[in-house]
Amino acid sequence: MSKGLLIAIVATVVLITAIVIPVAILVPKSKDEAAVITTGRSGSWSFVSGTSAPTIAATTALPVAPPSSFPSINPGIEDVMTSEYISAPPSIYRTTAVPTIVPSMDAPSTLPSILASLVPPSGAPSDRRLLRPSSRPSDVPSNSPTDFPATVSWPLPDVDPHYTFTLKMHWKPWYFWQEEGYERKWCLECTRCQNVTASESGTSVCRDENPNVFDCQAGDQLWLQTCNEDLTGHQGNAEFRVLRHDDGDQLQVVGTNFCVTLVRPRFMNLQQCQVGNALQLWEGFTTDKPFALHPKHNMELCASQHHHPKASELLFASGCDLAYKWNTALWETISVLRNF
Repeated sequence: MSKGLLIAIVATVVLITAIVIPVAILVPKSKDEAAVITTGRSGSWSFVSGTSAPTIAATTALPVAPPSSFPSINPGIEDVMTSEYISAPPSIYRTTAVPTIVPSMDAPSTLPSILASLVPPSGAPSDRRLLRPSSRPSDVPSNSPTDFPATVSWPLPDVDPHYTFTLKMHWKPWYFWQEEGYERKWCLECTRCQNVTASESGTSVCRDENPNVFDCQAGDQLWLQTCNEDLTGHQGNAEFRVLRHDDGDQLQVVGTNFCVTLVRPRFMNLQQCQVGNALQLWEGFTTDKPFALHPKHNMELCASQHHHPKASELLFASGCDLAYKWNTALWETISVLRNF
């Protein structure tokens, strides 16, 4: 056999093999089984004779890979492959548990979606309540109560400039000051200290350098003394009026131009009244109930003498926590009877 004839025979066998094998793969094995071939975007639907199942007419030699059961994050070849499978009737392919990126061709369900709507909310309020009220009240209040009374917001209503008063330390029957079950009425009085001694409890006791003079002067301090019972405005307790401003109150001593002033972080005395002096502004004053008197710039301080009261203890800006602990944070006004 010549060499040329041998080459021709081999080429013929290879050609027959290349044609017969792909055809055998593509032809359906029975009338009940349709050959579904996945192609590129040029594929179209047709029906195999003897069956009702649709098939795809092949335009390429090999099918593409089936789509992943997970949606693609980035667009690309997987999206093309998925879109070809989506173009087939839904009964051909088994559904997956993971949703696809593209919408389903199935009919919408009759039940509402559990997901939030993609439609933006309207500006109008809802016609019906979304959440029902609970069947019982909550076990605890929403906010815990504070240790101190709530402060009044500014500006406050005007105060009668003719209203004069003494400041008396507020007392209740269960206070039990100095182990006593009755009230010793303590009011403020002007004094000028010759020396000051501090007790272990933190209170300051002053010795008046001139106890026979009751007129309040610049630089005087305020201390506790027994309240005058007749309240006729004669010697003894200091008398005040309130100068109310938008940002706080000044406590002016009647008959003078002296106001209670914070001259150190906690020390106070009488200084010339000055409009706009932040160290003379106080908050909390009222005439209809007991009140705590705070420096305007520090609401954690209260005008007090700190511990159980007794005579000759100086008034200063004490920490409110201790003042409330010893029941010496609250004051009340007692009107002074005067003829104007």
